[in-house]
Amino acid sequence: MTNAHFTQHLSLARPQPQDAPDLFAIMGNTATMEHAKSHGSGSETSRMVAQNAAQCSSVGYAPWVIRLTHDDRIVGYGGLLGETGNPDAGAQLLFHFRPGENSDIYAVELAEFALHRADHVLGLPTVTALAHPLDRARHDVLKQVGFASAEFVPALQRYRYIRRAGDVRQSATAPTSQ
Repeated sequence: MTNAHFTQHLSLARPQPQDAPDLFAIMGNTATMEHAKSHGSGSETSRMVAQNAAQCSSVGYAPWVIRLTHDDRIVGYGGLLGETGNPDAGAQLLFHFRPGENSDIYAVELAEFALHRADHVLGLPTVTALAHPLDRARHDVLKQVGFASAEFVPALQRYRYIRRAGDVRQSATAPTSQ
C-alpha cells in the first residue's frame, strides 16, 4: 500500500476502485449509516470514491479507506472532505465504520490524525464536522478531539461543530506516514 498513513490501530490510504465493494458494505449498510444517507448501490459508492479522488487532486485532501493494521481488513471510510454543500468553505471531518468494530476508538484515532494533518501539513485554519442530534457517539468523539458545538443547522438537521487549528488534544500515539 503506497502513500499510506498509520495510527496505533489503523492504516489510512486513498481508496482504489477495487475497494468499492468493501466500502459499499459500509456505506450501503443502513445500520452503519443510521444517522447519514446510505448508498443505494455499489455504483453510487464508486462515484463517491471518484469524486473524492478528484477533490484530493484539487485541494490536497479527501477521505481515506480505513484498514486495521493487524489484518489489513477495511473497517471504515473517513477523513477530511470539502464541507457539505460548499466545498470552498473548507474541510469537514467525516467518518463511517463497519458495525461491530471498535468505532469510537478508531474514530478518535482517525480524527486525531486528520486534524494533525489539517494543522501541520495542510495549514487549514478550521475544520468542521456534522452530527445528527441522536448520534451521541459522534458528538462524544468530536468533543473528545477538540471540536466545539457551533450551531444547529436546520436545513441539514445536524449540529455543525467547529475546530480551530491547534485545538486538538495531543494524541498518545504520534501519527506516521510511509
